[in-house]
Amino acid sequence: MSYYVVFEYTTKAGGYAGIRTAIDYQNKENFTLLNPTLNGLSTVIAEGISEGKSYQIIQLTPEICLLTAAIEKIDLATNGSFNFDKSHGFLREAWETIYNNRLNNKADGLVVKPDFQVVEPTQEYSNKNHLMIFVKNKFTNTDGSIDDNLQIAIMDIEGEIYKMTETKH
Repeated sequence: MSYYVVFEYTTKAGGYAGIRTAIDYQNKENFTLLNPTLNGLSTVIAEGISEGKSYQIIQLTPEICLLTAAIEKIDLATNGSFNFDKSHGFLREAWETIYNNRLNNKADGLVVKPDFQVVEPTQEYSNKNHLMIFVKNKFTNTDGSIDDNLQIAIMDIEGEIYKMTETKH
């Protein structure tokens, strides 16, 4: 028997805040025993649902969160130096996910709700923090969506990364 649980990362998870994932547990008792939210990095937003419903909830992940998760991945992969060439793959992955989610949400008649978690940039200067602020200021709509022209949005972020890498040479 399956017991699907959908989690959403909290702001404690940094750039991954708002990202949704699902895990299929054997049953409610197994889920309760493992208690995966003890560390505070995620919260449960749905449990005991079907696999299909879990996919629908995941595809409602706010677009801004997919972009900040890509920035978090870039930071981890480049150790804070934000290599322009390495960043493209992570941003492309975010673009593909957002694009597919838009298609699926439209087909399923789903709408993203305006209550979501998103990273809170700090006051310290770092490449990651600079990009988090850039993305939040430029792209956040109340429902977490970004502008309709997704390719331009990604190009704007890549342009900002390029500017950051050029100032170091």
